[in-house]
Amino acid sequence: MGSKHAKRLLFGLCLLVGSLLIGCAGMGYAPQRGVLYVHQELLDADQALAQARQAGKAAACPDEFNAAQSLRDKAYETYWKCRTQEAITMAKEVIAKVNALCPAKPTPVVRAAPLDSDGDGVTDDLDQCPDTPGGVAVDAQGCPLDSDKDGVADYQDQCPDTPEGFAVDAAGCPTDSDKDGIADYLDQCPNTPAGIPVNDTGCFTRPSLRIFFDTNRAEVKPEYMPEIEKFAQFLQQHPIVKVEIQGNTDSRASSRYNEDLSRRRAEAVQKIFVEQYNIDPKRITVKWFGETNPIASNDTAEGKAKNRRVDVLTSLF
Repeated sequence: MGSKHAKRLLFGLCLLVGSLLIGCAGMGYAPQRGVLYVHQELLDADQALAQARQAGKAAACPDEFNAAQSLRDKAYETYWKCRTQEAITMAKEVIAKVNALCPAKPTPVVRAAPLDSDGDGVTDDLDQCPDTPGGVAVDAQGCPLDSDKDGVADYQDQCPDTPEGFAVDAAGCPTDSDKDGIADYLDQCPNTPAGIPVNDTGCFTRPSLRIFFDTNRAEVKPEYMPEIEKFAQFLQQHPIVKVEIQGNTDSRASSRYNEDLSRRRAEAVQKIFVEQYNIDPKRITVKWFGETNPIASNDTAEGKAKNRRVDVLTSLF
């Protein structure tokens, strides 16, 4: 009877040892757990937690670390209840949680401030005029202001109020093609020769001279010589100017006599210009009108005095 019981006990022991040996595949030695072997996934979870603690993650991320550790403990509890696959799944989840502990904070991206190379307050990516000089007022596109819209920036514009639509030069001033000082858009005589005096419409001022004579006389009185000299100097300076000398009389004598007297008066003035001031005779036209061109009434002595005259008129060739 005793021999038969011993055989059965030995068989059972062999069967148990065989079962343990067969089950060691995928398992690890775990004497610290009070057992010889457990599945490797649980041991990996233990190792992951130990390494995390050693790395300081238990202190750095205590909540997450404790959660992973609790899950590891639960995995063992499940394992001891023979729910092996469920426990292995938990162990893998523990490892995943440990690997995710204390993630590195992303390095903040420091974006460089947009460049404004010319310092005009408009960044280079928006600046259509990137080389504006310092201190110059600019618009939203970074270009210098042009208040009168003439294409010349205000800081360079010497004529900042030019009417819109008129041609200007590099200084922002209306063009003056004939250089007479009157802008083209105001110039009614745009081809005036250089140096000729003009009025505010850009036209020749047509200087003139008036010389009065005594009754029945054709001699030029000395008092008029300064005016004649000044007029002659103008003619010398402007050879493009021509002269018309017009002789006149009052109505005191006959028409024939007055016509001849007016001629002699005009020729007297012509002689002074030609002989004393070397004015080319080709520039001078002489006309005489007798008593037919009065500027005042011949019924009074005062009127007659005004009509005894020579008018010197100018024009351009």
